[in-house]
Amino acid sequence: MAEDTAKSEEDKEDELSIDFSKVTGPVKKIFKKKQEENMPSKNQEHIHHTEHSHAYHTEHSSAHHTGHHASHTENPEKDPEELSVDIKEVWRKTYHFFSKYGIVFLILIPFFFAFFLRMQPEYLPIADHWAQNNVDAYLKAQIEQEINKAYPNLPQENKNKLIDNEFAKLIASQKDMYQQQIKANADRLRSDFKDDTGQTYLLELDPYHWMRYAKNVVDHGDEGDMTKDGSPWDTHMLAPIGKTAPTLFHIRFGAYLYEFAHFFNRDITLMNIFFLLPAIFASLCTVPAFFIARKIGGNVSGFFASMMIAMNPIFLSRTVGGFSDTDSYNVFFPLVILWLFIEALYADDNKKRIAYSALAGIATGIFSYAWEGWWYVFDFIMAAIGIYCIYLLVRYGKEIFNFEKNARLKEIAVVLAPYIFISGIFVTLFRNFRWFIHSPLQPLTFLQIKEASHTTFWPNVYTTVAELNATSLSQIVDSIGGNLIVVIALLGLFSLITLKEEREKAIKLIIILLVWLAGTFYASTEGMRFVILIIPVWSILFGAGIGKMIYYRLSSAAKEIQINSAVMKVVVIVIFLIVIGFTPLPKLGNYETEGGLKMYEAFCRFGMCRSAIGISMDEVPMYTDEWSNTLQKVKENSKEDAIINSWWDFGHWFKWGADRAVTFDGASQDRPQAHWMGKALLTSDEKEAVGILRMLDCGANTGFDALNEELKNTHKSVDLLYEIIKMDAKQAGEALRKNNVPDDKISGILKKTHCEPPENFFVTSSDMVGKAGVWGHFGSWNFERAMIWGDLKNMNLEEAKRYMKDEFGYDAGIAEKYYKEIQALSTEKEANDWIAPWPSYASVGGCALRKNDSELYCDVNAGETKIRFVRNMITNDLIIENTAEKNNRPAVFAYTDNAGFHIKEHKENSFPYGLGIYQENGEYKAVLMAPELAGSMFTRLYFFGGIGLQYFDLFDKQKSTVGWDIDIWKVDWQGKDKNKAAFEDKFSQLAYSDQQ
Repeated sequence: MAEDTAKSEEDKEDELSIDFSKVTGPVKKIFKKKQEENMPSKNQEHIHHTEHSHAYHTEHSSAHHTGHHASHTENPEKDPEELSVDIKEVWRKTYHFFSKYGIVFLILIPFFFAFFLRMQPEYLPIADHWAQNNVDAYLKAQIEQEINKAYPNLPQENKNKLIDNEFAKLIASQKDMYQQQIKANADRLRSDFKDDTGQTYLLELDPYHWMRYAKNVVDHGDEGDMTKDGSPWDTHMLAPIGKTAPTLFHIRFGAYLYEFAHFFNRDITLMNIFFLLPAIFASLCTVPAFFIARKIGGNVSGFFASMMIAMNPIFLSRTVGGFSDTDSYNVFFPLVILWLFIEALYADDNKKRIAYSALAGIATGIFSYAWEGWWYVFDFIMAAIGIYCIYLLVRYGKEIFNFEKNARLKEIAVVLAPYIFISGIFVTLFRNFRWFIHSPLQPLTFLQIKEASHTTFWPNVYTTVAELNATSLSQIVDSIGGNLIVVIALLGLFSLITLKEEREKAIKLIIILLVWLAGTFYASTEGMRFVILIIPVWSILFGAGIGKMIYYRLSSAAKEIQINSAVMKVVVIVIFLIVIGFTPLPKLGNYETEGGLKMYEAFCRFGMCRSAIGISMDEVPMYTDEWSNTLQKVKENSKEDAIINSWWDFGHWFKWGADRAVTFDGASQDRPQAHWMGKALLTSDEKEAVGILRMLDCGANTGFDALNEELKNTHKSVDLLYEIIKMDAKQAGEALRKNNVPDDKISGILKKTHCEPPENFFVTSSDMVGKAGVWGHFGSWNFERAMIWGDLKNMNLEEAKRYMKDEFGYDAGIAEKYYKEIQALSTEKEANDWIAPWPSYASVGGCALRKNDSELYCDVNAGETKIRFVRNMITNDLIIENTAEKNNRPAVFAYTDNAGFHIKEHKENSFPYGLGIYQENGEYKAVLMAPELAGSMFTRLYFFGGIGLQYFDLFDKQKSTVGWDIDIWKVDWQGKDKNKAAFEDKFSQLAYSDQQ
């Protein structure tokens, strides 16, 4: 019995042990070479992982039990006096130790917690849940088949109960096999998100942009693919022109850290390093946050401020391992700069003031090297000091100008002068002097970021970037951590402002916090992208709120209820740990079973802590093996000057995976290319689409630039380009000549629009279905309306009418109508909507045959309404079932048969949607969409498989693990053959013969 008890206790110890390898493993991987000479391939990975896991658990269990047994057999029974413990002495030494080193623990706990959270995507824990769902679904399907055979007439509700009962019995009887299947399935799923070395792919889009530049730095010393005019030049962006490659902290730091780590471990890869970077810097953010909050409310304030930084969901989601973008620097450097500047303000002698101030200036310079929005911290400091000087003026009046007598003003001068001077030097060193002197004006450019149209009348793509969408107050509160967190933070601020002794001592810090809070709050309202900037100040105020509550309220409360103040502090700390989601009483469960409860989940069961755990556990890369394989195929089967065309989102992946140039990408999306690519996707004229791609591949948008230099009119230049891109070079030259373009300019324009284009690969992927409203909006951009909005909104009616008559040939009625419409527009979003529509796909539904297979019915959703369309398979007539004759047909019906692709239009009395019926894997499906999308190039390529098109040949087709379809088309510039229909059913054959 005693042995069983001991064994039970030992098992519990094992069960509750925390696996710190998930924190330290990725770091050790940098400096520790692999045991094996060669890394196993993906096909070997599952076998290797299973054997290693089994060996580890066997060896670990054996060693643990051996050690435990030895502790009982090798140590003789000791004298009771030798076992006596002086409790007071232990307490004294423990108290002394934590008094001396406790601050180190208070700093390290948030740091390691932050790092632990951020490194979970490396292990893809969500794969365990996916695998369990897959295995459960498979087993239940098998059980259901057997039940259906045995009890075919049993009601479904009864069948479900039987399925659940049999499933539970199966799991209980074959638990080991069940777990093995889950593990095998999870390993297979994980392998799709890892490269050949076993490294998890980077999560998002931009990390591949930075990593490609870092690879160039490692390969030949700078970010460029080549050197042009003495500067590094990126040949992969804005094809075929390229652009200057940026030189940034993120790129260089990643490249140099890789070279340092690679010296110790030759197996380390650049992706290993870039996966770690956000986790490292985000974890370091906890340190300056600790010291700023400690300045306000002591160590407790510092600890809770750091914990808030560590687990804030918004900050965490943008700084998990693999999200290797600049977001971590946008928090890290402001915290460091403001910490150093605050230390300078509160230093007790001039040497320290100058030293801290100079360090803050250096950090400001490095921040300018890391992010172009660096100026906001510099401006905050200048604004705070200005407000403080006003405060001194109000309080001391004219005496403030007596510099010899006013010590406070001297201290400010000693701090501010070196900060401005050193900042200027280092911003100039890392950027240029112009960046520094223009920093006070940068907020003006920030305000213009979401104007509907540029002054050139081209569309502003930034208006559609999701992370730049306006943010509501409730969204900001939720991003900070919720109402309770905000209330505690406001109490901290309130304590600082209202307590006289605190206000006098901390007035400079209060002003900095208020400016920081106001500036970042305003930025947050302008876009979700900027909410991350407000998190540090709220975290510090939250820590201050807790610290002030403990410091000011505990002494009197402890005396009243006669409790030791130290005990009261511990109680309050535990309470606030519970507030942010920790619990001292873990939920019981199995901590070892794959896919079961984990130790960290047991202690992090609700609130912000639970949200943080959920985010870190659920992150998976968007980039998968399927993307890697298809882009590698492009690389291996194309020339080096080949160009990849698509919407901008995945441009960074194309550059990295295929090593080929792209039309535009996430670093260049706000260019005229957005209109041209949108129009190529939207147009129903294949020759126009190919003409656009040829123009882009010949000269990007320089053909427009050259033409507009002559015409000096945006909408006329664009209209003329629409006309000539569908012509051959000779016809285009004649058209230019008719429009008064000088002969000596025509050949230069044609070189940029009608060259012999390089190889072209055109990508259509399933994500573009949901983005159709965006690319359709820019593709249908109305330049006349853009000019009317840009130039006429501030004119009076008569001036505007004359302008529209002279410029566009509008009659007085149309001109007055447009003028009244633009006067009614009050926001840039409304102007965007007026200039161009947002054509979108509504839904995709299934279809089935009926009535001796002579009719096909398809169910699709239009909002909340389910609609049934019925297609006559012989005549290809399409109606909406059970409706009156009026509006019983879609505005446009797209379909295919053996003769190719067809469009039927119903202009009068029609349902205001387009419908396309296509085949996928032998089944009919229907897509409901805006009418202008029914015949678009994207619809024909993605949904209809390119049937009937002659310039687009399918190059590769992939379906990713996360369900994306990826189609890559190679453009046949000569258009030799049309793609044939894949239909062989009797109805399309019959319809085809009838048409003949």
